[in-house]
Amino acid sequence: LADMAWPKYVRLTPHWDGKAEKPTNILTLKHYLKANKIGYKSLDFLSGGTANFLFRMQTRSGVVKVVKHAEPYVASSDGAIPFPIDRMDFENTAMTKIAKLITPKMSPVRVPKVIKYDKEFKVLLMTHAGEENLKEAYGKHELLHVSKLGRQLGEWLATLHYSTKETDIGKSGNLTGKAIYRWAYSHLAQVAEHYGLDVEFCKYIDGKYGSLLQTDDEC
Repeated sequence: LADMAWPKYVRLTPHWDGKAEKPTNILTLKHYLKANKIGYKSLDFLSGGTANFLFRMQTRSGVVKVVKHAEPYVASSDGAIPFPIDRMDFENTAMTKIAKLITPKMSPVRVPKVIKYDKEFKVLLMTHAGEENLKEAYGKHELLHVSKLGRQLGEWLATLHYSTKETDIGKSGNLTGKAIYRWAYSHLAQVAEHYGLDVEFCKYIDGKYGSLLQTDDEC
C-alpha cells in the first residue's frame, strides 16, 4: 500500500507550518484546542474509523461534539498508507451542502452538521450523532424495526443522489476519492501475482471496470 501511485494532481504534502502540533492524540488535541481558544470539559478518542483521527469533545456547558482531523495518510496505518488531505476539504463541502439540500421534513435520517472547519490544519468540528451506533442498537434492542430503518436509509440515499445531480463538485470531481477507490483494481494484478493467480485476467478487470471510476460522476 505504501507505494500507491497517486495521480500528479493529488496533493500529498500537509499544510503544517512546523510550529503547531498535529492533533493526532489527546495530548496534541489539547494543545490545538488551547491554541485556538476552544474550551472543553473532557476529550475521548473515538474508535471505529480508519482514515482520520476522531475525538469526542464535551464542552464546559455539557454539549458533546466531534473533532475530526486528517493527516496525509490513513490514520490506522501509522503513516504507511498515503491518503491526500484534500479529502477533508471535500467532506466539509459535501456535509455543508447536504444540510441545505436534504431538510428534516424530507427525511427522518439525521446527519452531523459542520460547526467549524479549520482548512489550514484539516480539523473538522461537527455535531455529535449520538452515543449508540446502528450496529450496537441492532444487538441490544429486540424491538428495533430493522426493515423500517433500512427503508428510511435507502430513501435518504436516493434523495441524496437525486438532490445532488446538479451539485457542482469541481471540474474533475473528487480526485482523491477516485484514486482511493481505484486502488483495489489497479493493484489487483500485484496480489494475483503474489498468490500465483491469473495476472493478465486481473489486468483486464482493472482496464475494463477499474477505469470506469475515473469517469464516474458520482465521486
